[in-house]
Amino acid sequence: MKRIVAFLIALNTTLILLPTMWTYWFRSRFSFCLQLLTPAFLCLLSGPLLAEVTRFEITQREPFAEGKLFGAVGAYERIVGRVHFELDPALPQNQHVIDLKLAPRNERGRVELSADLLILAPVELSKGNGALLYGVNNRGNLITLRNFNNAPGNNDPKDETHAGNGFLMRHGFTVVWSGWDGELLPGNNRLRLFPPPVAGKITGRVRCEIVPAADTNRMLVNWDNHGSYRPTAEGLGTATLTHRLLVGDPRVPIPREDWQLHVSD
Repeated sequence: MKRIVAFLIALNTTLILLPTMWTYWFRSRFSFCLQLLTPAFLCLLSGPLLAEVTRFEITQREPFAEGKLFGAVGAYERIVGRVHFELDPALPQNQHVIDLKLAPRNERGRVELSADLLILAPVELSKGNGALLYGVNNRGNLITLRNFNNAPGNNDPKDETHAGNGFLMRHGFTVVWSGWDGELLPGNNRLRLFPPPVAGKITGRVRCEIVPAADTNRMLVNWDNHGSYRPTAEGLGTATLTHRLLVGDPRVPIPREDWQLHVSD
């Protein structure tokens, strides 16, 4: 199997893949995206864990920025879908994934998961620069176009205003985002990761951090965009609460009789 040789460059919260040698010619725009994206995702996932991309599911394809021409590169298109992965629970690289061994497996003994996918690519890929820029989102929120193109923040870039000054497009980058956070709540077009549900009852200690922005006597454990674990009956009785001014300060326990933990649906 022929391969693409690429360099990985870390740039703030963005990864750029710069191909240095093409060993074959891609016959269509779609096959180009698949061939380029697959090594990209494998490179991104080969550090802390080892996952295999099994397929791409494209659900929407349309002109980006109302068909605006970005210099010599020309128009861009917007591709929306989902990328599917498999994890092998037996591999040493995957042992640190919490509760992976308890997740359901397919006929190959692998654990399946998927993630939202968004791609902005030149309509004529031959006019692009051959580089893929992977934008690591902030809890599902896209920041790459804001950082590089001085564009307004938006999780569903479609219009010409979302392209900002068009820097990345004028230079021919293919821009890719995918979900990575399995705790995100749906909403505001955030990109999400969809881990498999674990059957049965799992219990254990969970730690949550809450940061009040003003004086208050009531706060949610979960954030606006993050879910939280439901405490057990035992957990309601044995829960602890500490406070600290700075992240590195020692945690100071708050007496149990001074606070209560409530569960609401």
